Amino acid sequence: MTAKKLTFSVVTPSFNQAAFLADAIESVCAQGYGGQVEHIVIDGGSTDGSLRLLQSAKHLWWVSESDRGQSHALNKGFELTTGELIGWLNADDFYLESLFDRVASYAAAHPDVDVIYGDCVFVDGSGGLLRSKSEHHFDRNILLYYGCFIPTTSTFFRRRVLEGGLLHLREDLHYLMDYELFLRISGSGACFGWLPEELAAFRWHEGNKSLQATERAKERLAVQREQDVDVRRTAMIAFRQAAFQYKHLVAKFASGSLARQRGWRHRRGEDMRWWGASRVP
Repeated sequence: MTAKKLTFSVVTPSFNQAAFLADAIESVCAQGYGGQVEHIVIDGGSTDGSLRLLQSAKHLWWVSESDRGQSHALNKGFELTTGELIGWLNADDFYLESLFDRVASYAAAHPDVDVIYGDCVFVDGSGGLLRSKSEHHFDRNILLYYGCFIPTTSTFFRRRVLEGGLLHLREDLHYLMDYELFLRISGSGACFGWLPEELAAFRWHEGNKSLQATERAKERLAVQREQDVDVRRTAMIAFRQAAFQYKHLVAKFASGSLARQRGWRHRRGEDMRWWGASRVP
């Protein structure tokens, strides 16, 4: 008797991302997964042609209305999900081939894991490979002091994380709401599991919020101070950050991730949109 496949929900926040949204949608639609997958797009009232794209994608559940930003959109989407595994896919990112099969196999083999994260690749605005980003097994101190090494685009949460009230993003954070989320979930005692495979593509383009280095640094410092009540001085945080940056590098070497990253170099420039030309139904 064939075991029932795990069900997935994918939430995509979007606002005026028509240039990239088709890739995100198609990367979910083209997976060929044998189980149930629901894709929920929460659009913030786009005026750039996104609505025409959403209206043509019959497999989606979507809404377009004003919201309070990315975190608010995601929170609305998370509450609408019904799947056993919940993913967060930004409108300018996309999934790689066989993602649901690979994550489902890992989840079935590791029922104690609450948050599953994999690796990702960085791509340019046209989907061409820039580099891979391979990581290591979870370490909360590396997360706290080095920074958010977990790629949200390659992360899935068990439904019990949502039902426990933990899968909720802070709307006062605009750049590192994922960082605060992972610290809060791990601080609750939840189990994180690393799947050492590239699962998704993170698009690096001029409109990406990750380029806002100054604002990101301010939010990270604020979150670190909230999480570690013993650290009062910025200098002490800087010292610990340097120490755990080194530990992060050692962990990547020990896990074989540095070698895996080098193995992707010969594919630099290759289009990672594995399904071919966009054909959103």
